[in-house]
Amino acid sequence: MIVLTGMCYSGKTTIGKNLSQKINKPFYDFADLFFNEFSKTEMEYLEEYGKERFGEAERLVLSKASGDIILSLSGSCIYYDEEMLKLKDKIIFLNPTLDNIKRRKSIENKERPILYPDGINSFEELYQQRVPLYHKYASKIIDVKDEDTIEDVTKMVLVNIKEW
Repeated sequence: MIVLTGMCYSGKTTIGKNLSQKINKPFYDFADLFFNEFSKTEMEYLEEYGKERFGEAERLVLSKASGDIILSLSGSCIYYDEEMLKLKDKIIFLNPTLDNIKRRKSIENKERPILYPDGINSFEELYQQRVPLYHKYASKIIDVKDEDTIEDVTKMVLVNIKEW
């Protein structure tokens, strides 16, 4: 398993799909696994059952993730210590700068569902809280420069997974 983590807009899904084509492994976005498990989107589940049960549901899906796949995690998976530690030797943290993430966010020009933990009130605060956690769990870190293309980042991932 190859696990991609990082902030939303860091390129996990884009790189995961590209990597899947290059190495012929199936790609799954965490949202797909969540939907397959509960027949609801993450937002539908959250709205129906609330934050606590949503967290339990995410943990369940994360704990079941297995196989010879490429998996792009949701941003909030980083809060589940036990499950993340089990995946630690498989995790690649895609780490663009905050400015790059904000630029990508503005280009996309739509809001993605982002669950802010208690006490976190802005995207910048969320970034500051999560980045140390991404570092904690990653076995490989790819610092993505603003000028890096999808192909550049995919090649960096390929170089890093060859070491596994």
